[in-house]
Amino acid sequence: MKKIIFITRCFNATYNTGAARTVADAAFSLANLGWHVHLVVGQGYQDRKDKLKNENTKGVFIHRIWTLDFPCTSSLRRVLNYFIFYLSCAYSLIRLVRSEDIVVVTTDPPLISVIVDVIVRLRGATLVNWLLDIYPEMAERLGFRLAKGWRLHFLRFLRNISWKNAKMNVVLGERMLDFVIEQGIPKNKICIQPNWEDGTLIQGIDVDQDNALKKEWLLEDKFVIGYSGNMGRAYDFNTLLKVAKLLEIEEKIIFLFVGNGYYRPYIEEVICKDNLKNVFLKPYQPPEKLKESLSIPHIHVLSTLTYLEGLLVPGKLYSAMAVGRPIIFIGDEQGEVARTITRFNCGRVVPIGDTQALIKMILMLYNDRSLCETFGRNARLAFTQHFDKAIAMQRWHALLESI
Repeated sequence: MKKIIFITRCFNATYNTGAARTVADAAFSLANLGWHVHLVVGQGYQDRKDKLKNENTKGVFIHRIWTLDFPCTSSLRRVLNYFIFYLSCAYSLIRLVRSEDIVVVTTDPPLISVIVDVIVRLRGATLVNWLLDIYPEMAERLGFRLAKGWRLHFLRFLRNISWKNAKMNVVLGERMLDFVIEQGIPKNKICIQPNWEDGTLIQGIDVDQDNALKKEWLLEDKFVIGYSGNMGRAYDFNTLLKVAKLLEIEEKIIFLFVGNGYYRPYIEEVICKDNLKNVFLKPYQPPEKLKESLSIPHIHVLSTLTYLEGLLVPGKLYSAMAVGRPIIFIGDEQGEVARTITRFNCGRVVPIGDTQALIKMILMLYNDRSLCETFGRNARLAFTQHFDKAIAMQRWHALLESI
C-alpha cells in the first residue's frame, strides 16, 4: 500500500488527549490494516516531553521534529511556537515525502496546510486536509488581534489555496461542510468523517455498579452532572457554574469537571469565590481510568459557543455516547452536537445563558431515572452503529484507498 504521512503538533506514544488522541487512533489503526504509516510530530506535551528521535511504535514510524514549545502565555509566544514548528516540519517533509505518498495534515498547528501544500506539490504527492477545527476564523471569532483585518483575509486566502489544491478535505460534520463549500471548495473535494471513540476501551459502567474511581472521589451516593475534556476557549462554562450555584440546595446533585485547559483557572476561581461545595474539579485521567471516569456522571454536559458552530465539533460527544449517558448540550439548537442529540434522541439542548431551562432539564432527569436510562441506551446504540472507532477506521481505510 501507499505510504501515509500524518502531521500534527502534539503527540505522545502512550498518552494523548483531544486531537492528538484522534490522530494516534487513526495512525495505529491504519497501520494494523496494512498501511505504511508515518507521523511527523512535535516533542509531545509540555509536561510529557519525548526525546528528539525517530522511532517505530506499533508499526508506525514516528518522526519527531524540533520545536520550542514556549508556554503559550501570550499570542506572540504561541505564534513563535507555530512558526518554528512550520520550519521544522517543512525541513522534515522535504526529506520524507515522495511521489505516490498521501500526506494527511491536521489543523494543529493552525494553517500548517499552507506550508505542506507547497511541499506536496513539489514532490508530486497527494494532500488530504483533515479539518479538526478551522482557522483563522476560530482565532478571529475568539478575539485574537493577529487574526483581524487584512491579516485575516490574507491568511484565509492562503488557507483556501491549500484546500483547493487538496485531493480531499475531511470535515467533522454538516455545518463544517457548509462552511468549506462557502469558501469556494467543490463539494466533490469534501467528505464528512465524524470523529469517534474507542468502544472497546470505553464501555459504560452502570450507575448502580461498583466504580472504584467514584468511590475514591466520594461520589457513590450522588447524582453527578459531568463535564469531561478540554476546558478551552470554545466552550461555555458560565451557564453550568451558575446552575451549580442555584442548585446548592439539592444535596444529592454534584457537578464534576474533569480535564484541563484555558478556563480551568477560571473555574477554580469561581469555585473558591462562590464557595461551591457541590462542584468537584479533577485532572485528566489516564487511559486505563477513562472508563471509570466517564461512567461517574449520570448526565454529561457539553457546550460550544454559538459563533463557533461550523468551525469545530467537540469530540467529547462521542465519549459520552460510548458510556451510554444522556447528554445535555448548551448551545445552538442547530449546531452539530445538537443535531446529533436530536437525531438519536439521546438528550436535550438548552441555549447558552438559560439557567432556568438547564435547571429544569437536570431536575427532570434527576426525578425520572427511566428517562435517563432511555436517553443513555439511545446514546450507546447510536454510538455502536455510527461512531465506534472500528467503524470510523473502515471509513478512513475506504477513503484512502479511493485516492
